[in-house]
Amino acid sequence: MKFFVVLFIAFFYCPKGWTTPAKIEDTCQINPKQCLKLVEERLHTGVEPKTSEWYRFKFLQIQALFDLEQAQALSKVLNELNSISALPTFLQLKVYILSAKNAMFRNNVQDFDLYKSKTFTLMKALNLDTLDPYSLIEYANFHIYLKDYQTGIELLLPLEEKFRDHPNSELKKTIYTNLGNMHALQKLYKDAFSYFKLAFENAQLSLNKHYALMTHYNVARSHQMLEMHHEAEQIFLDVLAAEKTIGHPTIKNLCHYRLAMYYSEQNYHSKLKIHLEQVDPTKLSTKLLNKYQLLLSNE
Repeated sequence: MKFFVVLFIAFFYCPKGWTTPAKIEDTCQINPKQCLKLVEERLHTGVEPKTSEWYRFKFLQIQALFDLEQAQALSKVLNELNSISALPTFLQLKVYILSAKNAMFRNNVQDFDLYKSKTFTLMKALNLDTLDPYSLIEYANFHIYLKDYQTGIELLLPLEEKFRDHPNSELKKTIYTNLGNMHALQKLYKDAFSYFKLAFENAQLSLNKHYALMTHYNVARSHQMLEMHHEAEQIFLDVLAAEKTIGHPTIKNLCHYRLAMYYSEQNYHSKLKIHLEQVDPTKLSTKLLNKYQLLLSNE
């Protein structure tokens, strides 16, 4: 994990003109494991290959495999899709970007460079003004992996302006989350704070309560980055209270970790103990785990 919960990035949407089974789409918004089960059931029960429905389900399948970190299974499906000469643009972009990300996680520099190049070549052939917004966000988000945050921001700002007054809160929450992440990663915390607040406001209008909880956590973290610690503490506690109903183990774990760190700094030993005991170290990044272990050793 970075300072904030960074989505890399689950886009579950249907291109214009497609009908979508509501149960599967809703599930894919919040539960990758169940999403994968439902999608693969449909793929194995008569969906005709290389139809619009098949492409849609392959899109959902590879995103779920990526989210679940099933690298071997993901590689197999990506290889299958990379062998098809004419994928729809939205899926072709997704395949190239996930192929690059998957190669990065496998430390395969050659494949990463190959699919990064394919991604850029594809994008150069497209008109960004007419590209569907989710694909543009996908491409902008890829620049987080490249640590080219400014280019990602420059790709998203015209989109943000275009949809600023649009009622599509689903789209706007994703734009603002990415803008918040990119500014935070450049340590532009005041800007990140503003974007994370907008992401949370739009996420509250969504049926996806897991996403709303994640954006609320990001608001808390941006308060911390601005040294507004009391405000951050209260939001973390609010997020934990909401998590009991919604269920989001990653957010729960991070909130307990952040509160434990804060109470350690404030020498609030009783509160520190409560939250420290709730942290699952197996779900922490290497960087956070090192800090957690240091805190334990000092107790």
